[in-house]
Amino acid sequence: MLAIRSRHLASALVAIMAVIGQPCLSADDKAEDGKPVVKDEETGLVVAVKDDNRTLVATNADEKVVWEADVIKQAGEPDVGAPVVRSLALKNQQVTAIYGKHSFAVFDLQSGKLLSRGSD
Repeated sequence: MLAIRSRHLASALVAIMAVIGQPCLSADDKAEDGKPVVKDEETGLVVAVKDDNRTLVATNADEKVVWEADVIKQAGEPDVGAPVVRSLALKNQQVTAIYGKHSFAVFDLQSGKLLSRGSD
């Protein structure tokens, strides 16, 4: 998996993916409170960061909670940076949370199960 080092590079990657036909919802999408949020149009699931800045919560179209995942508890403290989720991306039924300075955790969209984690 490619780890993105900067927000500008991440935005450029999203634009490139769109041009070549690989959809990727960007972490640039924000809720009204400024926290990252992504929505899967196919399933209607919305994944957002809770007020603690470390927990992901997935809700369905009826706004019922489907799953919650504490990114820091499941993936571990970041090597560098504050233990908060800074951005989210959605691709291939997987949610990637970028936390700390450059750590990432990938979760299954349907179950919230941690699939992988790492840092660049």
